Amino acid sequence: MGPGLKMATDWSLALSYATLERPGESDVTGSSDHYLLNLPVLPRRIEMRLSPVSWLDVGTEVGWLDGGLDVRVGFPAERGEFWAGNLAVGARTGQAGPFKDTKRQYSYWARTEVYPLLDESGGALQKSRRALLSLGVDVGAFYHQLELPEDPNYGEDGFGFNPAQLIRDEMRVEAAAGIVFLNRRASVLVALEPYLAFDLETDAGSCELCPRYRQSAGVVLVLDVALFLPFEDD
Repeated sequence: MGPGLKMATDWSLALSYATLERPGESDVTGSSDHYLLNLPVLPRRIEMRLSPVSWLDVGTEVGWLDGGLDVRVGFPAERGEFWAGNLAVGARTGQAGPFKDTKRQYSYWARTEVYPLLDESGGALQKSRRALLSLGVDVGAFYHQLELPEDPNYGEDGFGFNPAQLIRDEMRVEAAAGIVFLNRRASVLVALEPYLAFDLETDAGSCELCPRYRQSAGVVLVLDVALFLPFEDD
């Protein structure tokens, strides 16, 4: 992004297809990459990034399920330059989130991102559009939730929310494709982020449901809105 400070927030819709085997009962299937309701009404997280020099920035973020830190090195989206991109590494932990159910999740990740220029215009706002292409690996323990059929023994005084919850050890191969609209002071990103998930065979002693849980892929639709405070004059 070049030397400066960035504040951002994003909304997301996560979709997956998972199966939970239940001996003696029908299997449960559905989308599982969310907590409580899978509705992008509230922002997923807030983020702050600091770039002391043009080729380096550090960021921190906190959301409903986790929080994290990361470092990126690369080259920013300069006017007239076709390529921009970076290499990034980071970590997330559920300890930063507000919900007890997701506290045990964590991950360590690395990815590369490129932003080829699509078009740009001059003027005071210096508008441009860039594509986003990304590929990375994410390893850790990930939270999943599946809604169980209504339990006839479930009291009427409850909220009617009856989920199966688990935290499974996984390795994910993550990609992203999207478009970024940006100028000197702000940006809007829309991206589709698919991933492949490989079960790392979580110990049944720490996750009773994991041996009966099946999920190999998912996708997240993301809208990210950011504001920039450049350290250099326009």
